[in-house]
Amino acid sequence: MEVASDDLARQVGPEMDALVAEKVFGIAVHDGIFVHVLAADGSLAHCYPVANYSTDIAAAWKVVEKAGVSDLRRIGNGWGAVVPSAEHPHGWILGATAHEAICRAALAAVLNPVPSDELY
Repeated sequence: MEVASDDLARQVGPEMDALVAEKVFGIAVHDGIFVHVLAADGSLAHCYPVANYSTDIAAAWKVVEKAGVSDLRRIGNGWGAVVPSAEHPHGWILGATAHEAICRAALAAVLNPVPSDELY
């Protein structure tokens, strides 16, 4: 699946969080901000808001574990994260905060995966 440049250019916040939930975790998001949990009969059992992956480091750490972020560090005045992807197979994805860099790197990797024979 090719990444749309606007997917990685999304602003930090609910839009990016919903995209991370859908693309990285495979969670269906409704109304852009809610996860619906269905009962066995298909009816809505309950719903809860999407985690704040792009603004909360604790939530972003779940993205690190799921997406396989291989490195995270301060770069200049911001942060950089590495997850192998077709667009940036060995490079840094930058963000103003660690959680932003994590989310952007995970999205790049999920939306542009690198074939396993091209990794390192």
